[in-house]
Amino acid sequence: MYKAWKTATEGCLHEIEHSGIQSLIECALYAALKELSAAVRIVLDGFVSKRTEKGVEAMLFRLHEPLLFRALQVQYLNSLRLALYMFHFPEIRFTECMCVRVM
Repeated sequence: MYKAWKTATEGCLHEIEHSGIQSLIECALYAALKELSAAVRIVLDGFVSKRTEKGVEAMLFRLHEPLLFRALQVQYLNSLRLALYMFHFPEIRFTECMCVRVM
């Protein structure tokens, strides 16, 4: 998916970002199963691993912002996991109990 995004032209780029990448982010946020969220993060890792390349980090932030802050208003453990993963705080591990205490 990263290669398609990198080589896409204007019209296709918008579709890839909003219909593809943002939909995957939303799926990772609201997935009922931890395993589904983890599988989606594997696909998104193609972008996360290349976030230092021009435009990638800005795009990830732009697509995450409206979804992530809305999701963090409710008690979704997957939202916290995705936020920690995407913004690289691997040393912090939230458990179900910690999530309840934080919220």
